[in-house]
Amino acid sequence: MLEKIRNWLQDWSDACEYANECAPDLTFLTPYAPKAWLVAAGILALSFWAADIWRLKRLGQHGRAHSHSGHAHDLTLQVHLSPSAFADVATTAFITLISALAQFPGFQLALFPELGALANDVFRKPQGVWANAPFMLMATPFLAGLAGTLITNTLPYGMASIVISVGAAILVISLLKSPIAPAISAGLLPVTLGETSWWYPPSLLIGTGFLAGVSYLRRQFLPQQLVHSATVNHKQDPHISPHHDKSWVIFFSTFLLVGALSATFTGIRFLLFPPLVVIAFEMYAHALICPWAHRPLILPAVCGLTAGAGVLMVEALGAGPGAAALSVICGAVVLRSVHMHIPPAIAVGLLPFIMKNPDQDYVVAVIFGTALLSLTFMLWRIMAPIDKNM
Repeated sequence: MLEKIRNWLQDWSDACEYANECAPDLTFLTPYAPKAWLVAAGILALSFWAADIWRLKRLGQHGRAHSHSGHAHDLTLQVHLSPSAFADVATTAFITLISALAQFPGFQLALFPELGALANDVFRKPQGVWANAPFMLMATPFLAGLAGTLITNTLPYGMASIVISVGAAILVISLLKSPIAPAISAGLLPVTLGETSWWYPPSLLIGTGFLAGVSYLRRQFLPQQLVHSATVNHKQDPHISPHHDKSWVIFFSTFLLVGALSATFTGIRFLLFPPLVVIAFEMYAHALICPWAHRPLILPAVCGLTAGAGVLMVEALGAGPGAAALSVICGAVVLRSVHMHIPPAIAVGLLPFIMKNPDQDYVVAVIFGTALLSLTFMLWRIMAPIDKNM
């Protein structure tokens, strides 16, 4: 990205000079471009965070007004959904194990970033739909990853490969009636990274198979009333419960196309990083009950911080088990600090561990890409006839 900026600035300066036009020489800015873009992204994330705080205060006042009239709005339920300590510890241990395995020859692709999201939700909610669908937990990412690998080997990176891979993953989810939305990331990841190895799809089964086994065993030892409660409340889970307004499909598709166009035109692939599409799909398709759909403006700061933590750990310690564990811990701290449960944010921090030479460009791309999602989602919220108290 920085090389493209330098080239653009130099080309403009050369063109103006050739035409004998009085143009300012902007090439002096290029040594400061890396820091300038990072500072700009940081300011953007902080601005969104401040807007989120202002909006929460407004909603709080609105909720209190409704409570006085007998229509209380439970903001606490919507906003304060922090993950449990056990889930954080178990997720850290699990990712450490998978990362250690990924150090061995032939297992490098085992560290699928969305394993952090899947593990956190499975350990946090042993009676939830992800934990209750062990077969889907394995089959959905595998099939989506298979489709993504086929597309990567067939098409060059661009809008077509991005849209087809995401569409194929969503089709797999729909046909299987699967609740495993992180499978979308499994389908887009090989396209984004240019991963053509056919070992990628079966490597997904290592982590997902382990999680499926843990889910099955935990369910065997759960009290019967918890299992019954999970069955009764199955339709209320944010991972599978859609709302009736179908306009979300148009806005989600628009976001995907704009993101794909931006990534293709600029060459900055991580403007549409794979976990971002998962975040978008969940909040659009399940807007009334998805935890982070109620606070979309916090996403650039959260994802930017987890991305920064991941890059920092890789640069300081290398892409090893210890660094991966610290990245998960940092993600958990970030989520607890904002009182949110956003499992894909953990995946954002793990993505640098399978990237080639991750640096601050990734953090900048994550913040700008997430800001695009926040803005398009807020626009849909204004225009769509859904709950205005969100």
